[in-house]
Formats: sequence, structure tokens, C-alpha cells
Amino acid sequence: ARAHPDNPRTYVRVSKTALGHPALNGVPSGEIRVISHLYKHRDLRREAIPLVYGRVAGVARMEPVAWVNTAQSRRVFYTSLGDVNDFKSPLFQRLLLNGVRWAMEKPAGKQK
Repeated sequence: ARAHPDNPRTYVRVSKTALGHPALNGVPSGEIRVISHLYKHRDLRREAIPLVYGRVAGVARMEPVAWVNTAQSRRVFYTSLGDVNDFKSPLFQRLLLNGVRWAMEKPAGKQK
């Protein structure tokens, strides 16, 4: 969803507990502003492993915006990010490439 100029800004940050996950290889760990709206996913299934959290400016509560799930022998990568301008972000590009490659059981892509 495209952010409207009057909407609060959204910031994302890698989960400290998931830092070693292959989908996060080369993804910056500091807080970064994104264009996407923040979708609320507070009740993830316990099998899901949050990779990246987001928050709205002025709000402390973090919401998962990217996660993986390997329940029932599957490899699922999900992200709620994806505004057209997010595709210009090195964080989003790296996260998306790594997440898809991880789901396909391929090594992480080369960093630029």
C-alpha cells in the first residue's frame, strides 16, 4: 500500500533474535524508513520466525513485517513490505532476494 504524505512514517529493523538467518544475509540491521504502510500481524503462529519488525513513527510497539515458517516441512517466506518505492530500497531488495532464495533452498544471493 502506498503511503500518503499525511500518514505517519514507517520504520523497520531486523529482529535481533534472527540475525543469523540466511534471509537476512547482507540486510542492514539498523532502523530504516520504508514507504509501505505498517500492516498489523500481532498474532503470528508460533511456528513463524519473525525476521524484520516495523513500527510507526511515535509508536514504540513493533509489528512483524517479514517472517519465515517451516511448519509441515515447508519453507515459507513472507513480507508485508512492497510499495513500488520499497523496490528501490537496498534493504528490501536484499531481503526479498534472500527470502525467495531461502524458500527455494538456494544459497543467498551475492551482495553488491
